[in-house]
Amino acid sequence: MPNDNKHPYTNNQNRTIRFITISFSVLAIGLIALSAISFIGFKNIRETYSKQVSTAFQKLDLIDTLHDNEELVYTKVMGHLITSDPKLKSDLERVIRQANAENTTKLQALESTVVEDNRVELFQSLQQERALYYTEVWKLLSLSNQKMQKEATQFNRSNLLPAYVSYKDAIDSFNDHIRDSTNKNGDKALEFVSDAALSYYTLLMLAVLAVVITSLLMYYIIKQLKQENIALNTEVTERIQLEKALNDSQTQYKGLFDNNPMPMWIYDQNTFRFLEVNEAAVNEYGLSREEFLERTILDIRPDDDVEPLTAHLDKIDKSSVATSTRLHRRKDGSTFNVLVKSRPLPDMDQQKPRVVIAINIHDQVVATEKLERQEKQLREVSSSIPGAVYQFQLTPAKVFDFPYVSEGIIDLFGVTPQEIYANANVVYASIYPDDLLVVQESLYVSYEKLTPWEKEFRVWQPALQKHIWIRGHSLPTRKPDGTVLWNGTFININSQKEAQDELVRSEANLRALLDSSPQAIFLLDEHLRIIAYNAVAAEDVFQFEMKKLETGENIMGYITEGMSESFVQHHALCLQGETIRYETGKHDFWHEVTFRPVTGPDNKILAVALSINDISEQKKAIETIRQNEVKLARAQQMANIGNWEFDLQRRLVHWSAEMYAIYNLKKDFILTPEAASSFLHPDDRDEAREKYLQLIKYPGDYTSDYKIELPNGQIKYISQVCEVLTDEFGNPVKLVGAVQDITERILAKQEITEAKNLLQSTIENIPEIIFSSDAGLKITYISPQCAEITGYPGDKFLNCAHTWLEILHEEDKQYILSHVVSQIKLGQKQQFEVRITDANGNQKWLLLRMSPLLDENGRVLRVDGSAADMTQYKLAEEKRQDLTEELLRQNQNLQQFAYIVSHNLRAPIANILGLTSIYNREQPNAPANLKVVDKLEISANLLDTTIRDLNDLLTIRSEINKVKEEVYLEDLLQPVLLSLSEEIKNAGACIEYDFNTTSKIKTVRSYAYSILLNLASNAIKYRSEKRKLHLKIKTSKVPNYICLSVSDNGIGLDLTKVEDKVFGLYKRFHSNIEGKGLGLHLVKTQAELLGGKVEIRSQVDVGTTFNIYFKS
Repeated sequence: MPNDNKHPYTNNQNRTIRFITISFSVLAIGLIALSAISFIGFKNIRETYSKQVSTAFQKLDLIDTLHDNEELVYTKVMGHLITSDPKLKSDLERVIRQANAENTTKLQALESTVVEDNRVELFQSLQQERALYYTEVWKLLSLSNQKMQKEATQFNRSNLLPAYVSYKDAIDSFNDHIRDSTNKNGDKALEFVSDAALSYYTLLMLAVLAVVITSLLMYYIIKQLKQENIALNTEVTERIQLEKALNDSQTQYKGLFDNNPMPMWIYDQNTFRFLEVNEAAVNEYGLSREEFLERTILDIRPDDDVEPLTAHLDKIDKSSVATSTRLHRRKDGSTFNVLVKSRPLPDMDQQKPRVVIAINIHDQVVATEKLERQEKQLREVSSSIPGAVYQFQLTPAKVFDFPYVSEGIIDLFGVTPQEIYANANVVYASIYPDDLLVVQESLYVSYEKLTPWEKEFRVWQPALQKHIWIRGHSLPTRKPDGTVLWNGTFININSQKEAQDELVRSEANLRALLDSSPQAIFLLDEHLRIIAYNAVAAEDVFQFEMKKLETGENIMGYITEGMSESFVQHHALCLQGETIRYETGKHDFWHEVTFRPVTGPDNKILAVALSINDISEQKKAIETIRQNEVKLARAQQMANIGNWEFDLQRRLVHWSAEMYAIYNLKKDFILTPEAASSFLHPDDRDEAREKYLQLIKYPGDYTSDYKIELPNGQIKYISQVCEVLTDEFGNPVKLVGAVQDITERILAKQEITEAKNLLQSTIENIPEIIFSSDAGLKITYISPQCAEITGYPGDKFLNCAHTWLEILHEEDKQYILSHVVSQIKLGQKQQFEVRITDANGNQKWLLLRMSPLLDENGRVLRVDGSAADMTQYKLAEEKRQDLTEELLRQNQNLQQFAYIVSHNLRAPIANILGLTSIYNREQPNAPANLKVVDKLEISANLLDTTIRDLNDLLTIRSEINKVKEEVYLEDLLQPVLLSLSEEIKNAGACIEYDFNTTSKIKTVRSYAYSILLNLASNAIKYRSEKRKLHLKIKTSKVPNYICLSVSDNGIGLDLTKVEDKVFGLYKRFHSNIEGKGLGLHLVKTQAELLGGKVEIRSQVDVGTTFNIYFKS
């Protein structure tokens, strides 16, 4: 370019450069060498020292984190051992595994530095101790999950705790070794710096001389460059403004990309790899951002679309804007249609980025395909429907047309759809003149009232050269502009009309025939409408439906819903020529139903004759005979009864088949009077013979029970009834009788007697109350142990249900009346624990078991039960529970104390030691020393705060030995409000309290004061800025406790995330509000030391309620 176009300062700059070149040519080589040597030397010193310090801090930080996480793991393991809540156990185990994974990562990071420092053996020892420790941890968690509390506690003392101590010693040893090495490296570095400083001192003096000379030269240079700097500053300012504008624009575009609700991504057109994706793409495709960046755009396409897509991408212009519809695939394998729009971005670093937006149009595509299928189906259906399908519309101006008519209109009206579309009046022109006015009037009525239009009318059929009957039916819909659109059908009913006319012509003969039948007869057309009926049918309909039967009605109006489907099927089969007959009914009402086709002279089916015959009496007679036969056979079989006859004159004996079965004999047994009597047991043989002779002498009836002895030695018990038959002269001629095997009854009676005696003996000797009651829970039997356990005699409880209720504890009485009694009446077994007051006024615990006995209908017949005295067990269990809770609480306190000592004290001390190791004692005023001193002050303050907190905790625990006293809550609250008066005033808080339920508690005054103070101050501190603070304090009574509730409407907590941490030491959840995380821990500690507990309910932006339970 011409020189005139150059920048005005360019010539001056060139002259200055030439002058500087000449001036510095002599000193250039020396200064460059001197500067290079100084720079390289000090750079190496700085890098070496910085690397040593950085490595040391990195190691110390990794070790401190490892130490903290292992403390957390041990604390969570102890919590897992203590708690019995499965959900809490699961949450604790998840935290333990997360901490273990984090420690593994830290150890891997530490391992690379250890290899460099040649401390492999010491690090391997640390890893071995850690592996051993976590083996014991998993074993303890397994025992705890299996609820083996005793074994888990023993395992903790014998295995886990020693492994934990050994592991911590290994960490401390490794930490100490690192710190010693850091101190030594620091001393060596300082010595090296001192030597280097002396070496470079001489070089620096030479540099000073060079600087003096340079200064003289620079004076002239600076003078020349002042004006140039002004111009350059102006250019720099403009460039900064341009860069800021560019950054703002990039930030805006980045926000639009990330926050766009549509899936977007940027990919490289050379490699097809994803370069960036937004949140909408992550949500749509189910892939994380990292998973996206590991894939290419081909990975979100179906497998069969990859090759065509690759070919397409190779052909398109990479600098053009593109739009296409594609099928994409999500992570779960599901596919969906998308509209893809893309445009290129400026090239960067050998990449050709392209931004893409993918719009999910899957629902639109599916809906479009569904509409196309429905339209196709509609056309197919309309073409298959007999007659014609049509759409007819009428405007408010009474202008009409047909938007759609199917091809079937040709067979009905003799005109094509195209002719109707061109002139709708051709339809009206085909209608019989006498019917046209009726059709038009019915259309106008349907138009005004939007009622379905249905009409039968005649039209001229040119092909047949006659009028035929048509039935039109359609449903109207009104459009917003007032136009009414009818969708319906035209059907040829000419054959039906002709058939009806034929039926009408023969109606007189048919009526006489129908009325002469005792059955109810209906004549039905093909649409199930009643054409005719006889008198019996009309009478039956009036009797059952209380309405008059009319022709033209649909028979389905009289058919029950459950029979309608089969009725329609039978009617359809009858129209095809089949005759169908079946019986239907239930209970005492039965009918025979018959469908018969009615044909004309040409054997064409004109109608269906339905006959219904009442066969209830026949059914009753048949069923009665069948039931009697079954009952008789069943009675004989169940009663084991056999019949016999003895002809006295011919000395012949006859037995029935059941007699042979009773005697276990085959039917070919030779039966004689002597053989029959030989089966009598010797003990009963003489008595039976004597009664036989007496019966012959004095004829009449005879009943007796006796034993028989079968050939195999079996003994049976027999009950016999016999009668003597005489001739006309009163002489005995025959004995007839019946024998019943009553062996099972006799044996069962003996077993019941023995069992009753055994049961009575057992009941009287077991140490429980055994009782029975009727369905109304009145005691009908109670064992003698009643007096020993309750102190009341058994007679006091018999037939009196109120006695039990009188001695029951009031709370248990309500539970029994509201829950147990109802369950027993439903037949459910019950087992529960109750408290009673015995005759001496002592409270006892009973374990009640009650089992209802039901009859075949599920009704309670009686209730059997037992009551075991478990008072001593309850007392022992309560004592054991108190001891366990106290031990767990003490163990938790010890662990908390150990945590403070080992973590909160060790961390600042470790920081102090590390900082002192890098303190430059040779140069106290060094800049780095100032930062070290500031950090030392921070660590010292942290150490002082921790010691003070520890002292407060120990002071609180030491006050538990103070004497408890009765404290009035209102007297206790006033000093709290007074001490917080300034905060309450500033917050504008409204404080309500209600101590009417319980105005005083027995407690340690200082504890109760501290609890109220901490909860009230917390409510003020964590109030919501959206509303005025409203603090409510009240008391209530619960079993064994007095509950103090403190509620606020502050910012609240998300307990699903922090519930297990709320009362932890130094746990804070609102970093923007000042606090130490100590108050709630003190509240929980003090409440538990008093033998109570603390519960919390909270909801974000709603408020928090603390319930503190004091022992009553």
